[in-house]
Amino acid sequence: MKTDSRKKQIVRHLKAIIFISVILIINKALCLTFMLSGLTRIIFHELEDEKSGYECVIYGQSHTSYAVDADIVSDVSGVKTMNAGIGGANMMDIYYMILDMYDYYIPDVVVLDLDYQYFLNVDLSDISESNTLIYYNYPNNIHKIKYAMETLPKKDYRASLFKWMNYRDGIYNMKDNLQHKLSDEYRYYDISSVNSLEACDSYKGHGFLYRDRSFVRDNEARMIIPWDEANVDYDYSPRYFKKIVKLCREKGSKVVLLTSPINKETLLINQQSMDNYTCARDYIQKLADENGLEYYDFNLIKDEIYHRESEDYWDYDGHMYGDAAERYSIFLGDFLKKIYKGENISQSQYFYTNVQEMLKCD
Repeated sequence: MKTDSRKKQIVRHLKAIIFISVILIINKALCLTFMLSGLTRIIFHELEDEKSGYECVIYGQSHTSYAVDADIVSDVSGVKTMNAGIGGANMMDIYYMILDMYDYYIPDVVVLDLDYQYFLNVDLSDISESNTLIYYNYPNNIHKIKYAMETLPKKDYRASLFKWMNYRDGIYNMKDNLQHKLSDEYRYYDISSVNSLEACDSYKGHGFLYRDRSFVRDNEARMIIPWDEANVDYDYSPRYFKKIVKLCREKGSKVVLLTSPINKETLLINQQSMDNYTCARDYIQKLADENGLEYYDFNLIKDEIYHRESEDYWDYDGHMYGDAAERYSIFLGDFLKKIYKGENISQSQYFYTNVQEMLKCD
């Protein structure tokens, strides 16, 4: 009787194992065939390349991706640079990206290119594609365990167990996705394996996305700075910002805090937009002051030092066309070169005091 009971128990365990295994295999197959081959995976691969010896790494969101040509910054500054900007990143994501980076090398400078939108409507329960992109592509290492513990309990279970659910539309491209995933290009992180880029975008390497002028801006999509105190994150973002600064200092990296310039037309479109911008800027300035950092807001850059037009941007939110980004990258490289050399940057020399002064001089 005991033998029969033990056999039944073993059979039950085997059935459970087989069932779980089948679910895992199906889930993996759906991820493989539904999920597009994206750029984030390649950026992580480049970021983790210890042989590159990056001396400066720039973190940000999509504004950074489209604004900073790391190769130009490297050439101008003389400091080997990587653009690690990824659309949808929040401060927790950036913290864990930096933590992963330090497993491979220690850059002299870590640049945080932070736009006001990082701190607005931060919803850690959001399981949309843009809000899970970094976690999904994060390497499987010891840091991911803590990352998962801090991230997944706040999200729907689907975010961790069934990643493919955000890509259900991929059912129409299953064959193409599978071919990409099985190719040598995908295996060796070649950009040709990425099938999620827009036709007007080209990836120039080291994190820079170049959007050409074939993309026509929607001139009906004008906007104001949408700062709303009721939706400002006063919890997670400041906490992880502080953790980032502390981590970088412990490792010996200098932290540079800046904001790449957005479309000036949006900034100055009306009084409400200017007032909202001032509140947003005060928020970031407070973060800088609390953490002992200088804040360089290129939205207030003097026109004679760096000139920008509304036509430099492919939207009113603040994403640059590629040719404008190349020009901005030359300026940024020269600016970072001064910081790298320890030169004193005079705020009054480079920047207007406030948006009202900029408006008068515009």
